[in-house]
Amino acid sequence: MENARKENSITGLHIGNAIRDELKRQERSNAWLAQKIHMDPSNLSKLLRQSNMNTEILWSVSNALHCNFFELYSQSWEQKNTFRKTQ
Repeated sequence: MENARKENSITGLHIGNAIRDELKRQERSNAWLAQKIHMDPSNLSKLLRQSNMNTEILWSVSNALHCNFFELYSQSWEQKNTFRKTQ
């Protein structure tokens, strides 16, 4: 379970946690999302424990939740590159 909280070493982002947070904010269940993206609920649970995700799945999740999760990666990239420019 410790790995479920570990951020991606490249991006500093754990996309599964971000999706779980958005599900909670919208008061939606994993089962609801699994149905929306045509995925078995147990597979979705495994997926949400991962710090990264296939772009096609992330696209489906973003559409289902009306939330641009790709923007989180963009923000992470900008933060890392801004930091490099100031060094």
